Amino acid sequence: MIIQSANAGLPNCNPLSSTPNAASRPPSGGTGYPTADTFQAAPQPAGLQQQFQVLTKQVDAVAQTVQQIKADFGVGAAKPAGAPNLGNVTGDPRLLQATQQIARDPAGAKLEQAAQAPGLKLQVGNLPPGVMGVTQNGTITINSQAVNNKPDLIHTLAHELGHAATPKDGDSIAEEQAVDQLGQQIQQRIAPGPTFHLDLGAYQGQGLPQDNGIRSSLAKIGL
Repeated sequence: MIIQSANAGLPNCNPLSSTPNAASRPPSGGTGYPTADTFQAAPQPAGLQQQFQVLTKQVDAVAQTVQQIKADFGVGAAKPAGAPNLGNVTGDPRLLQATQQIARDPAGAKLEQAAQAPGLKLQVGNLPPGVMGVTQNGTITINSQAVNNKPDLIHTLAHELGHAATPKDGDSIAEEQAVDQLGQQIQQRIAPGPTFHLDLGAYQGQGLPQDNGIRSSLAKIGL
């Protein structure tokens, strides 16, 4: 399965085509500071006390950042149900992080678990312009450009997992629409923000069937 633009040529496999929209921006935000200190000590000179408070807040902020990173990468936590073998995720740490985050999404976990059944490999690679991702021979390849934007990365990876989770039914216009809808829903829960739009025209030119029973295939994995 491939994510492709209308102008890019495709190998004989399922493509995910996209048309560019307004520039996507990752959601803003960051780690906040605690609003109150629970540590109490004897009164200190004003200057020293102020320095101590600033230092305490900095230490707290660093601790929160470390905890967030550990949570994103699953360090110190049980492996999410359905998460792919992390040894099969290569190419960029952001792909590993996206895989972990999708595994914590209810629908994403089902896609990852089903995609693992026949074996699955995830990697980052250079694909033709407009081709966001490809699923072929048990391997999902994400365009290095898509990795640079979190909403696009989650959207692309979830879309491709939809193909990888239903490998026996071929491809169709209905499948491209269904897995892209799933991809966008997962993306909006994990990384809200603008993302690319599916280019159905690129698939229609390939002579794909209108439907291949994708809804039945997805229902079998609980979606």
